[in-house]
Amino acid sequence: MQAFRLTAAASLLLALALPFSAPVAAQAKEFTVGVETTEYYPIYAVRDQQWTGFSREVLDAFAAKKGYKFNYQPLPVLRLFSEFVSKDNLDFKYPDNPLWRSDIKKDAKISYSKPVFESVEGGMVLPANVGKGLDAVQVLGTIRGFTPWPYMDAIESKKVVMESSDDLKGLVQKAMVGRVQAIFINTDIAQYHMTHELKKPGALVLDKGLPGNDVQYLLSTRKHAAVIAEFDEFLASETALIDSLKAKYKLK
Repeated sequence: MQAFRLTAAASLLLALALPFSAPVAAQAKEFTVGVETTEYYPIYAVRDQQWTGFSREVLDAFAAKKGYKFNYQPLPVLRLFSEFVSKDNLDFKYPDNPLWRSDIKKDAKISYSKPVFESVEGGMVLPANVGKGLDAVQVLGTIRGFTPWPYMDAIESKKVVMESSDDLKGLVQKAMVGRVQAIFINTDIAQYHMTHELKKPGALVLDKGLPGNDVQYLLSTRKHAAVIAEFDEFLASETALIDSLKAKYKLK
């Protein structure tokens, strides 16, 4: 009986002490971010089975600041769009833009962030072919799943044939050997790839006489508009960090 009384007393003391104990650290709120498997390094890419690059560091820095944890789910471009719009297993999509695949997103309520990165997409050609114009482009190369919007009128009217590649290396090589007359690509990524991966800087150059456009990479969601608002505040307040990451990855 004595042992029981001591145990009961100890239990009472423990119960009384609990309200004054230090709080247990809250577990980070986790989100799944659907990302592209496209080799768009240094902006983003999957390497060694990990999504990596400039964009990963920006998103991770935001998550760390807010106490979130981002789990990245790499998917091919077309499947990523489909999964994001039609299923509920992805909290966010990156990159995204209201102009991309608006045909399958038209009935979805999507919130978009401010730009994480801005660049130029245009027609890149062999230096000898600069200035020849769109009439000289019979075949246009692009990454599979991407839509070359500035060329769609020419493609739909059969003046230009679109040929897709699964990766950036194959796309650039097609242009270098003349299999396609131009490629529609992010110029920052193409120049980085030619300089640092292929060791052939200047093998292709931007032809400003061909159709092109500015491009913005945004974070999007169907579920968490409040987090997008937090992310916008982060982008506005952390410009020094983002500029340092651009320098690290040799981006403008």
